[in-house]
Amino acid sequence: MTPLFFHFLVAALPAYLIGSFPTGYVIGKLFKLGDIRSIGSGNIGATNMVRAGGKKLGALVLLVDMVKAAIGFSWSAEFVEIYQPDLRWEQAGTVSLCVLALLAVFIGHMFPVWLKFKGGKGISIMIGSLLCLPLLSSGVPVVYWPLLIYLAVWLGCYALTKTSSLSGLSATLAVAIYFWVSFFLADFPASICDSHQSMTHCTSYWSIVPVLSLVYSFTALLIFYRHTDNIRRLLRGEELAFRRKEKETM
Repeated sequence: MTPLFFHFLVAALPAYLIGSFPTGYVIGKLFKLGDIRSIGSGNIGATNMVRAGGKKLGALVLLVDMVKAAIGFSWSAEFVEIYQPDLRWEQAGTVSLCVLALLAVFIGHMFPVWLKFKGGKGISIMIGSLLCLPLLSSGVPVVYWPLLIYLAVWLGCYALTKTSSLSGLSATLAVAIYFWVSFFLADFPASICDSHQSMTHCTSYWSIVPVLSLVYSFTALLIFYRHTDNIRRLLRGEELAFRRKEKETM
């Protein structure tokens, strides 16, 4: 077992526990809403919290869930610096470890040990993880593209359908496709790095695109799996628009 892989295993458990914090369940209890799992769709995500406690509490759940991704990422970076200081941040292995820790946060959020492994549906963690990507390579504009693509697809789809589940699934798929297109266009990152003043950071980011492709493909599969009921309703034409109290998707 390589030291890097061992350190990933040690760092992944705290990342999983951070992700498994049941935000919606805890906030529901704190604000005297009861068990949110008995309300609406029964999910602990932000959209169901809007139904149970209003937009402000829904926004709070979304924010805390997004912060979970950032904390999980930051913990991994700090862990590497403390326990493996010989690994420089610019090295692909170090960055890859942090990206894989984000995967542990995803799994914790969707399958939390505290709620018998039935948690959120991953959309909020997806947004939080995309917000974390710029930390991988400071000053490289291309790092913001996945987030921009996600937001553009989500907003465009929502404007047409008013259905948050379809919007989240479409945006998630778009991000996974983006990373695979980046992976196969080998000359594309090289030309960007050549024209960018921060060669080290830029090269570091593109060197882990294969890892990002795998991670975001796997998380997309998990998100689609957790949205199985939503997909069935979409295929039957029974999925309600959010303004008509759509079934929960976060």
